Amino acid sequence: MALPLAMVLMVSLTALALAFSVLASTEPTIASNHSMTSKARSLAESGVERASWALFNAALTGGIPADQVPALTPYDGANYFSVGTLGGFTVQVAAGGIVTERTVTAVGWSPNNTAAVKAHRKVQTILEFTTATVRVFDPPCALCVAGNVQIGGNARVESRSGGCGTAVPPGSAVRAAQTVTVSGSGDVYGHGNDTRNEANIDWQQGANPAAFTYTPAELARLKEMAKQQGTYYQGARTSLPASGIVYIDTLDGSEYTADTPDALAGSLTIASNGTFNGIVIVAGSIFITGTNTFDGLIYALNDLTATAGNVTINGAVASENRKDTSSTTVDSAITGSVAVNYDCEKVRNFGGTVIPVWTIKPGTYREIAGS
Repeated sequence: MALPLAMVLMVSLTALALAFSVLASTEPTIASNHSMTSKARSLAESGVERASWALFNAALTGGIPADQVPALTPYDGANYFSVGTLGGFTVQVAAGGIVTERTVTAVGWSPNNTAAVKAHRKVQTILEFTTATVRVFDPPCALCVAGNVQIGGNARVESRSGGCGTAVPPGSAVRAAQTVTVSGSGDVYGHGNDTRNEANIDWQQGANPAAFTYTPAELARLKEMAKQQGTYYQGARTSLPASGIVYIDTLDGSEYTADTPDALAGSLTIASNGTFNGIVIVAGSIFITGTNTFDGLIYALNDLTATAGNVTINGAVASENRKDTSSTTVDSAITGSVAVNYDCEKVRNFGGTVIPVWTIKPGTYREIAGS
């Protein structure tokens, strides 16, 4: 009885020894493959970081110019970026859903893209130009109105310069969802056109307001930023701080709509002289006179009126006209002037108060198949 049991035990131990031997010979290969795969994934993410750097440093060698969409070599997906013995990656930068977005596809390779035994991983995401909490707003006009607009007196609205980087400024300085009326000595100049007040060239009617308005979620983020900076106000306001992200909300903090009573609406009335750098958002209407200079973005959820004095806005003006679709006026009395000069950079950085960066848009990062 002992001999058969010993033989069975020997056979079992021999089988186990062979199994362990086989496992021992394959484990290094499995571990090596896993290591290459992990490196390839990390290298693909390096490709996304490289694209982010190139977009942010458009003016440097190796940067991607603001108007280069899709990006040319080495960001066209054909160029291999070597990262020494770790491996390398390819990266492709294409257009996104809006002008301040780019679709980035990166493929990481380990130990490289030509080895007989290699691993690769492919990731895709959307980079957005943002101030960390809200996308950068590149208005397609110096004066953008989701309603009617009247320009008269000695007012001037122009977009002949002021593009971001090498990007061309808007061809139409004024865009309105409804009608544009220019009277008196009012002047409107679009990019590439030194002839004033040419309808459908210097200004456009019937424009889609979605192109020059923030989304409700973005307005909510800007409101929170203003609260964090101590520049959140409610109701009527007659002055501004020197700079920052200013949000003037309704008196009770409710959403501003066409049904909001005037007594509850936010408002900004500036009649004194001064300067401001940043972004001003008003859940209501804006009235500006006096001698004032604004660098950045003036954004009204209702309408805007700028008259008399010497008012200069370097950046852009946007008016949602949620309640009064026909009262937005950029006008000037005979003794003064109003000027709206398109300046993309001042809108992007809120008059120099923030530094926007290219970062991954939440919810867009994914690993996909292919090479």
